[in-house]
Amino acid sequence: MRIKKVLRVISIFLIMAMLFTLIPELFGINDSRASASHSVHTTTIIPGRTYYIRVKHSGQYLDANASTGNVAQWGFHGGANQQWLVVASGINDSQGRPTYYLRNVHTNRALNVTGTGDTDGLNVNVVTQSNNIRQQFAIARNNNIANPDDSFRIVPRFTSSRVIDVSGGGNNVGRLHLWGWHTGTNQRFYFEEVDYTGFAIFRDGVIGQNVNLNWHAGLMDAPRHNSSTLPVFHMRGPGHQPSRDTWNNFLTNPDVWYLGGGLNTYMGVYRPRFHMLTPSNQVNFRTKARDLNNRSITYTFATLLTLRSVPFPQPAFLNPHRKLEPSNIRSIRCDGVIEYVYEYFGYRVGGSNSIWDISNEYNVANHEVVMPTLQANFFLAYVTYNLPGGG
Repeated sequence: MRIKKVLRVISIFLIMAMLFTLIPELFGINDSRASASHSVHTTTIIPGRTYYIRVKHSGQYLDANASTGNVAQWGFHGGANQQWLVVASGINDSQGRPTYYLRNVHTNRALNVTGTGDTDGLNVNVVTQSNNIRQQFAIARNNNIANPDDSFRIVPRFTSSRVIDVSGGGNNVGRLHLWGWHTGTNQRFYFEEVDYTGFAIFRDGVIGQNVNLNWHAGLMDAPRHNSSTLPVFHMRGPGHQPSRDTWNNFLTNPDVWYLGGGLNTYMGVYRPRFHMLTPSNQVNFRTKARDLNNRSITYTFATLLTLRSVPFPQPAFLNPHRKLEPSNIRSIRCDGVIEYVYEYFGYRVGGSNSIWDISNEYNVANHEVVMPTLQANFFLAYVTYNLPGGG
């Protein structure tokens, strides 16, 4: 009977995976404006990292329009169209400064000065990256000019007298164009590194190497995938406890349960739908996830999590919203880690309207059994397919 039950659960999982892996766009879930938080502006630009670029005069952010290719300032929403990956070009400008491509994360296109000349007013947009001098920019500190500060000016490689400039002073309207450098605040930009701590990440390959029948889930324990030796928190599988781990172990299938080993396909960064994440709740997510470690919590396949015992003796009508602590959890699945951590702090991931919070004792037994593929594509919002934090 137990074997039949397990086979029945596996069959349900496989059917659900095939149904929901291909439908995120149908349901409108992959939201380009899904947020990642931002940090204090930096004074050092590091190639391979991802930044928000804030305009000094308005406090708004450079935002790429995927339909038109235009770039304008816009209020912060943290979406991938406000995230810019700095890529080294390997070429210096006429003043010996290294130049970079600024690649928009959402569109995967590079910042570009239109036209062929060097005149005021040329439009700045995003286009497919190529070895084009009009896509290569020096990012120069403004610390040794009149009215110095920690901002940067963005100087195209083909000119020494003009910079990227925000036209107009209104909110959510000012477009980027080329203009002569006059040290104005609409020509000064702050770079704020994107922080992915506490965001959910996924890769495929579960139940068959490189076969997208199901995904594996993890939680970012660090701002970037390469900023720590153990940047991921996840339930690796049978024989393991929830714990911090290497990026390579997250991407591979090292355990017998996953039927084969080898590198799998990274499926991107996700976050709770309808929520802007703040630095404080990102820290809360990481802290709660780490609290699952070293508690002899084992792996479960058939459900998101199971309990050791009823943790509270009083009847439900006296305390209907009793929170489960990690000490109450007997076993958990990889996507159970994501749902428990988010819902503990009130960020809904899955479940029906009345019993969605799996950190509530009374909801565990009646909670729907989902799977990582469904969790990512149906209950979470897509942020980016780029590696968290860049190269």
